[in-house]
Amino acid sequence: MVIKAMKLQSQNYIYSVFFLATLLLLADVSLFDTVKILIVCLIQIYAGAELLEKFFYRRSLSIFEKFGIGLPLGVAISIAFDLLFVRSSITQVAWLIPLVVIVLICKFTESASLQKSENFRYQELESLKWIGISVFALLGQEWFWPMPVAVFFATALWLNTSKASSSVKLDVRKTTSYVLYALGTLVLTIGILIRPNSWWIEDSDFGFYEAFTVSLTKWGTSENLLATVQVSSITGLFMSGVG
Repeated sequence: MVIKAMKLQSQNYIYSVFFLATLLLLADVSLFDTVKILIVCLIQIYAGAELLEKFFYRRSLSIFEKFGIGLPLGVAISIAFDLLFVRSSITQVAWLIPLVVIVLICKFTESASLQKSENFRYQELESLKWIGISVFALLGQEWFWPMPVAVFFATALWLNTSKASSSVKLDVRKTTSYVLYALGTLVLTIGILIRPNSWWIEDSDFGFYEAFTVSLTKWGTSENLLATVQVSSITGLFMSGVG
């Protein structure tokens, strides 16, 4: 039972990493940058989760807790050390040093946490699948192709549930679900290959905010066009009031 639970836990991690990589690739992030982002994030998640498990919660965290709490904690520690050594010779690896130290300390610390049961890990996997399907369904409102992926995967997952098993034969149910998973994967692959050259989820103010941010970064407030226009308007209003 313990081995089975650990196997399901590893499967959950693989599914999560694959899902995050898919979203990054869909956002027009290159494969090389995707790998780098995942490596950095996974190190931060692992270090933050280990710290929480061994010294705070004293129990095994769920995958949602590791991503939801471990990641912010790991990122905060990385940023803090990066800022402390920003002008030193180790600035490029300063963010990594505390994470490695945390992992090493946790490895030599006796664990009082208990392994989650096989049923719990299976429920985690099912929840992760439905979360992924929900994300594709939401993305389908911005562009049409993610919606078929959500429909194929949702139908295949439903066929594997107990509600569907009572009305559909086991062999037919498994074969149909495999076909639907294959179709969903095919549509997903095509979508990644033909995705737009820029991130396509944006609102009407996206261009304005991007221009404003770039302008502030390059020229500051004194040379910023919007700030200058605002100051000129206030000055003109003041002068008209005086006149």
